[in-house]
Amino acid sequence: MNEILDKISHMFLDPMTFNWRFFQFEGPAIIIMPIFILILYRAFMSFVWLYKDARKRRKSGIIAIVFILLTGWPLSFIWWYWLRPPVRQ
Repeated sequence: MNEILDKISHMFLDPMTFNWRFFQFEGPAIIIMPIFILILYRAFMSFVWLYKDARKRRKSGIIAIVFILLTGWPLSFIWWYWLRPPVRQ
């Protein structure tokens, strides 16, 4: 019984670590890395949405992405909502 309690206490009290091939994350990096990856994923998906939205409005998706990048992502998405042209059919 004491061995099980020791294993559980070491699992919670030892610093958090994650080893994978050449990467080793310890402590706060375990919490920060998933958040960082989530932010990168959301940023990428926002550009995908922007490209598709511009193409749906018969505008160049690349020019829309350049506009967003030059004016400062993510605040520039508010500008895109305000300045985007109506949908043409």
